[in-house]
Amino acid sequence: MVLPELPEMARQETKEGFLAFIDHWYDLVTYGYETGDVEPIRAISGPDCIPCANFYEGIPLAYANGGWWEGGNVEVDNAQVPPDLVPGDRWIAYISARQRVIVLRDSTGTSRNVDAGRGFNQYIEASFTGDGWYADVVR
Repeated sequence: MVLPELPEMARQETKEGFLAFIDHWYDLVTYGYETGDVEPIRAISGPDCIPCANFYEGIPLAYANGGWWEGGNVEVDNAQVPPDLVPGDRWIAYISARQRVIVLRDSTGTSRNVDAGRGFNQYIEASFTGDGWYADVVR
């Protein structure tokens, strides 16, 4: 998989720009699963990204041992942005998304773990940096 490029729209401090950033953020999550490279998502996410901790550890570990993740694509079903900014001039979005079936394979290709996929809700608080958005909080 090729590293997803930040859409030009996501470089704008607008609601549409923020929504484009959210789609890009989840594209980078999918990229991490497919490649083992979590650095692109780490570069645009702060330490208050609760789901990132397991992602940063578990994804590279599978690849370091010769295994890989298969599937796991994340798709945003809906993202709602309230009209008010949160403290610190952050924007917030309430997200409904789903992750497709994901299989952890070991170095022989044997399936070691299967997650049937699931829907989930998250929220992202992000600030605009001048060049684009930064996910300060993800929960």
